[in-house]
Amino acid sequence: MDGKPKDKGIGMLYLKKLEDGKHQVVVRADNNLGTVILNILLQKSLPLQKNGKNAISTVDLQANNQKGMPIIIRVKTEDDADTLLAKMKEVQATS
Repeated sequence: MDGKPKDKGIGMLYLKKLEDGKHQVVVRADNNLGTVILNILLQKSLPLQKNGKNAISTVDLQANNQKGMPIIIRVKTEDDADTLLAKMKEVQATS
């Protein structure tokens, strides 16, 4: 890895409640197969913060041999970013 962010694609983000009460963030690519681009648990320890005007940043704690991997979720507008961050924090608090 060269340490630079890599664009994984455009897709639909889902906040999914699991049977054990935990929540999962899944992003499926906007293609015929709906390839999974992102699949992480929304744990209470997961850092969430706004990154610029229209992005949310976090870390996949399980990736890269448990060293973590930064993740940036970009959305269309600043309002979308604010709404997504608020919803993710709300869901995170109940996980």
